[in-house]
Amino acid sequence: IGYIDGYNNKGRNVSFTNWTIQNENVTNWVYNDGSTGGLVGWNIGYGQLTITENEGSSENVKNVNQLSVTTHAQSFYTAAAGGLVGANDFSSVKVENVRAQNLSVSGKNLRDLGGLLASGRRAGTGKFEVNKCSLTSMKITLEINSNQKSSSACTGGIIGYHERPLTIKEVVITSDSVINGQQFTGGFVGYSAVDVTIRDSSEENLNIKTDMNWIGGFIGYVNPNRTATFQNCKEENVNILGRYTGGLVGAMDGSILASNMEFYNVTGVTYNNSGFAALLVGNT
Repeated sequence: IGYIDGYNNKGRNVSFTNWTIQNENVTNWVYNDGSTGGLVGWNIGYGQLTITENEGSSENVKNVNQLSVTTHAQSFYTAAAGGLVGANDFSSVKVENVRAQNLSVSGKNLRDLGGLLASGRRAGTGKFEVNKCSLTSMKITLEINSNQKSSSACTGGIIGYHERPLTIKEVVITSDSVINGQQFTGGFVGYSAVDVTIRDSSEENLNIKTDMNWIGGFIGYVNPNRTATFQNCKEENVNILGRYTGGLVGAMDGSILASNMEFYNVTGVTYNNSGFAALLVGNT
């Protein structure tokens, strides 16, 4: 679906069940505004978008295998790309029981880029949920023109940016996955503008990199007066490189609640003499 349209007083609910994507390339060329996704390009449905697979289906069967999603923008503004869904405005989204391998999501001069969802902007009622998903051998790459490098570009292994409450539960990123982001970069979330909860989830054999500022093992940046909650999560063989580098969060202007966290062979490095690196939070 290229575009889901709805109205404030009449939301449009859309569901995907029992679906697969194999050996597909989805590419969009825009000037500075446009969005691309493996299932939905742009969602402005004012309702509920649900993407799921039967819980009892075989783990050997992948919903996504060899999918490439790309948005090329000539100039930085509001363009986006997501592995399943691009930009989500005025809508709630639930993604559940999705298994993806060899997923590539990339772009140039994008505001938001994510492994599953590019973004959730234009807050209202509703929420974002990502449950019981696995991403194997994933590659996320965002490039920005040299004269626009300081732009607020958001990159995440799950979602680039969200301003509706987000819950991520029982999600795994593994098998030599790579995330190359820009200003706000995280293993799961690039930028949390509202509360976020990550529980019972893990990252294994993951490399996260930016040559810009805020980068975290799970979240790049959390807004003031917002809370990031982590429960029963693990990082193993994770490398994080940026200016303000944190094992959990790159920069925290809000609050953090963490319990039962496990770190095995996690390396955080700052490339800048004025930068900081720490196991939990790179900059507060």
